[in-house]
Amino acid sequence: GIVLGMKVPIPTDPPLNSTQRRVFQAQLAHIQEHAVPHRFENDGGVILFGPFSLHRKKLPVCNASSEKNESNAGSQRNDEDDNEATDCVIPKELYQALGIIGMETAEEGPVVSLDEMEMLREVLTKKLEGFGATISAADTSQNEAASSNTSGTPSQKAQSVEAYKNGQRELLNLALAELDALMDGGPCDESGEE
Repeated sequence: GIVLGMKVPIPTDPPLNSTQRRVFQAQLAHIQEHAVPHRFENDGGVILFGPFSLHRKKLPVCNASSEKNESNAGSQRNDEDDNEATDCVIPKELYQALGIIGMETAEEGPVVSLDEMEMLREVLTKKLEGFGATISAADTSQNEAASSNTSGTPSQKAQSVEAYKNGQRELLNLALAELDALMDGGPCDESGEE
């Protein structure tokens, strides 16, 4: 899953001013109000949001032309439906977490700026790199040797692992394309509103 982090402002080093305190209180309120999955780590010094899973779903096109979104995200137009749609894989809760991280004032509320989108791009790119290109012959032989005592043939297990990795790479590429479309066309939420 995708996990994002945010440092918790420490009240004494340097001392928090009233604006910083109000922003942090507003961030906590939004976390609770929207039930954003989170946990505190490092003795309360960091809030980790997530994990968030990427899932393919059809949503209305929210930016730019459908041609651009279709070519970037690999989506297909449904000829039976007059509404344009694109593959969207980034969940609403992940956008909410980005907005909470991006809050600069308590009055403004959660905002997803280009900075937060760039942060998400880095996270997605690192995850994609972690899945590598494809399974090598050496990896396959190691997988076969390791799986000799379990059910299923080694080649079936290697195929399953490769299918999983291919699926994850596809979702991550779709998420990056979705993020590119949002960054090119300006802010919008999952409902398609700008």
